Parts: sequence; structure tokens; C-alpha cells
Amino acid sequence: MKDSQWMVQISSKPLEKQVVKKTENIYKSTSLSRVNEMGMKIENARHKQYVRDTRHLINQHRSGVISRYTLVKMFWRRSKHLKTCPVCCDDDHPQSL
Repeated sequence: MKDSQWMVQISSKPLEKQVVKKTENIYKSTSLSRVNEMGMKIENARHKQYVRDTRHLINQHRSGVISRYTLVKMFWRRSKHLKTCPVCCDDDHPQSL
């Protein structure tokens, strides 16, 4: 396929279908599902202004790429939650011993 034909096919698709396909791919990632656990949504903050970590997290979620720092931070939060939550804590589970 020539480049010009490829460009025509992409541009001929309705914008709504492109957005739906993009969001489906984002939700397949396990690390991005953890972002959803933290309360972030796709296209969140379109008309809002956030600072520092929240803004970085939103931008990473939109692009579908999560930085190493953000992953470490999310795992730290998750492990902290697992230690304190009696429902989620599985320290006494037979397979974890």
C-alpha cells in the first residue's frame, strides 16, 4: 500500500471510531488499569488545571505510556493499601507462605 493511500484510509474513518479504538487499547494495559484504580479517567481534566504529579499522571494516561517513577509510586501505594486493608491482605493465605 502506498503512503498516500494509507493516509486516506486513516482520515476517512470517523473520529468517534478512532477514539473508541484508542480507549480500548488503553484499557488493555494492566499498568493503566492501576491508574484507573487511583481515580483517573481518560480525558480527565480537559478543562481543569492540575499541578505536578497529577498532571504528569493524566498526560501519561492519555498517551498510554507510564514512566518508571509513576509505576514505582503506584506499586508503593498499592502495597501500602494491601498491608493496611484487612479485606485485601492475603498474608495468611496458604500459597503466600
